[in-house]
Amino acid sequence: MPPPRPPPELMDDLVADILLRIPPDEPADLFRAALVCKPWRRIIFDPAFPRLYREFHRTPPLLGFFHDPVSDEDDYRSPFVALTTASPYYPVEADYGDRIVLDCRHGRVLFYARRKLIVWDPITNEQHDLCHPDYPRDCYKNVAVLCAADGCDHLDCRGRPFLVVCVASDSEKEVLWWSVYSSETRTWSVLTSLQLEQFLDVEYDRPNLLAGDALYFILEIGGESIIKYDLTERNLSVMDLPDVYEEPYDIVLTVENGELGFACLKDDILYLWSWQTGLDGVAGWVQRRAIELKMLLTDYGMTTSFRLNGFVESKYTIFVSTDVGVFTIELKSELVKKVAEKGLDCPITPYMSFWTPVGQFKCSYCEIGSSAPGITAHFVMLMVAEPSAEARLSRFEDETLEGIALAATHWVCSYESRPRNSEQACLDFATVHSTQCLCSQEKVLYVCQKIEY
Repeated sequence: MPPPRPPPELMDDLVADILLRIPPDEPADLFRAALVCKPWRRIIFDPAFPRLYREFHRTPPLLGFFHDPVSDEDDYRSPFVALTTASPYYPVEADYGDRIVLDCRHGRVLFYARRKLIVWDPITNEQHDLCHPDYPRDCYKNVAVLCAADGCDHLDCRGRPFLVVCVASDSEKEVLWWSVYSSETRTWSVLTSLQLEQFLDVEYDRPNLLAGDALYFILEIGGESIIKYDLTERNLSVMDLPDVYEEPYDIVLTVENGELGFACLKDDILYLWSWQTGLDGVAGWVQRRAIELKMLLTDYGMTTSFRLNGFVESKYTIFVSTDVGVFTIELKSELVKKVAEKGLDCPITPYMSFWTPVGQFKCSYCEIGSSAPGITAHFVMLMVAEPSAEARLSRFEDETLEGIALAATHWVCSYESRPRNSEQACLDFATVHSTQCLCSQEKVLYVCQKIEY
């Protein structure tokens, strides 16, 4: 009886459609798919695939978040909490100490670094240093970063121009100041002011929000209000909030379908409001929903305290901190996910970006000599940094040839701008301890090349 025929192979177009549907929330899954077989690897490594992948999913995944800075040998740095097993984040290089995150948007991170501001792309490691705008002393400031490319869909803003918008308040003079930095001109705009008639403070540590063609900042004027910076008209205006909250820190701005809103806590109930225009043409605040947080989080244990920490703009998701941990709540579906074991009494700045690890690899094949005369084998070497801060070297062969004699070798990390040698390692499987290029990095995927044998 003849053996059964093997199942027919899937067409490349059908395989590509399947691979496009791998969720972007776990970047390492796409990397693992590339290791299944040569046809899959060829599709995923196609230069056109990353763009098709972003266009299919549209919304960048939440890769992690920053929170309040902690002291590190007299310097203050904002810790990053990764929400995926493979994270592109590693500490930005700078010749100054403090690195406090002020904002994240469109794949960029905005740092305060004492005498400078830093705009940094964790994926490409592109970094721009900015001087501070020339504000009067003792001002309260809030700063936002955003893409400035015309017609950009914000699926991949890397290498494109950006803006930094800084809004400040002078409580003694009861005045608002603002200035805008353009990466194209590399200058700040002329400082502009808006005179008000009462005491005010810009809340420097509360997340700002991009909704439509405007940025919004929390402003305290004897109560709670919002500053609106119109990106088209380039002017400021002030909007009042309804007096429905108990604590000034228990409010976050939200956006849904381009519409401005806010969420606030009262008696452990989350109230969702939006700015809408009525049938009479008058715009105002409308309460849309109320969510009982205790009932929503009952599966995670009893809790008696809640804190709103931040908002994820394109996912309509908020961060809520409790005494049993930090959670994300998707406000449409009310889907809850625990993202940290300890509660945080501070604002949270989410980092979102498409990141396909295979798209970052420089996977040029390297030739390795064989014991068989005139025969050369080709290999791609992949190094994976595990959470234990150790690196594992594995060999993936494109050709299997008998009699290949390979000795212990030195390896370099091609992800580094200036590669550094690791320790000697056995070729087939080894653990590299305490390599300089991996000591400060966790959960990052690397591609390695053989440089000597």
